[in-house]
Amino acid sequence: MKARKPWKKAACAALSAVMALSLTACQSAGQAVTALPAVQQQAFDDFLMQDFIQTMESEYTALHVYLQDPAAFGIDMSNVEPGLGSRPDMASQKQAVQAATEAYEQFLSFDRSVLSPGQQDSYDIYAFQTSLALALSDEKFDYYAQQFESMGGLHYQLPTLLSDWALRSEEDVEGLIAMVQDVLPYVESALELKMLYQPLDKQQEDKYRHFQQKKDGLTEVAANEALSSGEIVPETITIPEV
Repeated sequence: MKARKPWKKAACAALSAVMALSLTACQSAGQAVTALPAVQQQAFDDFLMQDFIQTMESEYTALHVYLQDPAAFGIDMSNVEPGLGSRPDMASQKQAVQAATEAYEQFLSFDRSVLSPGQQDSYDIYAFQTSLALALSDEKFDYYAQQFESMGGLHYQLPTLLSDWALRSEEDVEGLIAMVQDVLPYVESALELKMLYQPLDKQQEDKYRHFQQKKDGLTEVAANEALSSGEIVPETITIPEV
C-alpha cells in the first residue's frame, strides 16, 4: 500500500523461496557438484529462505495471502504483528531501503557461475526485482506511486483487501479486526506524506482534520449546523468529548 514508493518485495521473495524449495529435489537426482560449489549453493538457498521468512514476518497481509501454513516455512507467528504493515511515511521508507540495501549487498557476494541452473533463475529474478526497487528509491520518485490515485488508491485498496480477507481460523478474524483498527492511523499517515509534496484537496483536508479531532477527543460542528440540543451555531466550533 505500501503515497510512498511501494517497497513490497513479498512477491519476489515468495517466488524465490518456492524455487529454492525445489532445488533439493533437483540436486538429489544424481547431479554431482564439487564441495565448494555445494557449500555456496546451500548458502544461497539459506539466504533466499531467510530473506523470505523476514519478509513474511514483517508483512502480515502478504503472509496471509501467500501462505496457509506459515509454520511449514519456518515462520514464527509470534514475530508477526497483525495490521496493515509499516506506515507510508518517510521514516518507514528509509528503514525499508536500508534493509533492502544490506540484503542486496549480501546477495551480491554469491558467485552466480557456481549456482545450479534453477538457482541461477532465482538469482536473476532477485537481482532484477531488487535493483529496480533500489533505483526507484531515489528521491525523485518519492511520490511516483500515489496512494490516492483515482482507480487504485487507498479508497479502493483497503475496502477490497478487507472484504476479500479469507477467514480460515479464529486468528484470521483477530487479524481482520486489527487491520480495521489500523485503517485510521494508516490513512492519516498517507495524508501527512501527501502534504509534503502537494496540498490536500478539500475532501482530503476535511478527512484529515476529522482524524486529528477524533484522536484528540474533539467533535467539530460546522456553521449553521444544528447541535443535538437543536441550537444552530453561527460559526464553526469544536466541542471536546466528555
